[in-house]
Amino acid sequence: FPCIEVGVFAPSGVSGGPAFDKDGMLVGTFVYSMEVQGDHDGPGYFVPIEKVLDVQIEPPFGPGLTTLRQLNNKAAFIRP
Repeated sequence: FPCIEVGVFAPSGVSGGPAFDKDGMLVGTFVYSMEVQGDHDGPGYFVPIEKVLDVQIEPPFGPGLTTLRQLNNKAAFIRP
């Protein structure tokens, strides 16, 4: 995946967490941070949300291979 480098350190355990822009909009998923000689000021990296939404997954509830984008489109039509 293409990653975008940001000047934010994301501590261990944050991988897969959301990355927001200055306006609070979800823009991606954190994937990696680097420590620079023991300091926690190394760069962080995130994958743009457009790439994350198109990853093929196989959810345990079916219907076979799909993407998060396709699941979201289907969920929009489900009414409680």
